[in-house]
Amino acid sequence: MYKLCNLSTKNISSLTFYLLNTTSTDNSAKENTLCNINAGINFALFGICTISLILTCWKFNSITVLNIRVRPTAISNILWIFYFSILGIRSMILGIAYIDNGHILEENTVIPKILFPTENVFKILEVLFLSWALEYQRKHRSRGFIQDELEQFNDRTDESSKSFRLSKKVLKTTYNIFTAQAVLCLASLAVFLLDKKDKIEYLYWTFHGCVWSLCISCIVLMFVIVLHRTIDEGPSILTKVFLFFGVVLTLPADIPLFIWKQCMFQGLLLPGPVCYITAQALLIIAVVVFMAVLMREFHRLKEVWKYFH
Repeated sequence: MYKLCNLSTKNISSLTFYLLNTTSTDNSAKENTLCNINAGINFALFGICTISLILTCWKFNSITVLNIRVRPTAISNILWIFYFSILGIRSMILGIAYIDNGHILEENTVIPKILFPTENVFKILEVLFLSWALEYQRKHRSRGFIQDELEQFNDRTDESSKSFRLSKKVLKTTYNIFTAQAVLCLASLAVFLLDKKDKIEYLYWTFHGCVWSLCISCIVLMFVIVLHRTIDEGPSILTKVFLFFGVVLTLPADIPLFIWKQCMFQGLLLPGPVCYITAQALLIIAVVVFMAVLMREFHRLKEVWKYFH
């Protein structure tokens, strides 16, 4: 198995690109092709995220009633806007880096020194905002619009009650758990970047373990939403199916290239980098699926809100 400690800390900072560029040392044309394909996929993902971001801001984040734009809690898609923004920025960074892959292994250039931490910070934020968006879906949309409005009305009238304070504390705790996981990911990333050559492999796995713990939170939330029983209100079965597949499609991209190359699919026809590139491409489908969920929920809640107002 490939040992991370064989690399210097500077090269570790560009580990993903190191592994991609050393996939076939005897075939530079193949290396360039893989990098160009990966760059193209990341730019395509950036384009899809940009379109989704604009559409969400423009059409699916508020409604117009009597020429007045309002944004009820259940209709707001602010967290999805942040998710698309962060994913788009991260994909753009990767796309630019893969285009200029000839300088990736030059230790004195700026790219390898800042690329790994920058890309992974955005990765952590990406998973964090996905978990927040899923929690928002569970909190404000899974039980239906009327139930959510009634709960908010009761919250305003019972703010002094002990049960209200307890429920509000539990809600804050849920978001705080995700935030604490993200902070732990950032801390482990910072420690990993320190010059500890003898411990770099353990720090690498610790960092990815923290990231995967945040991914597990998304999976748990997804199952809670999908398995929640709705009678008259709430998302349809098709919407839940879309949400399920959207989250599932993001998971392969959470597996770093090191694992695809060294720990999985060894000896098979598909090399690790090809699997990694395929996983990146699945993110494009995931964004499209998330937009389908967002649009279906928006139109459902928009009609209900107008009917009761």
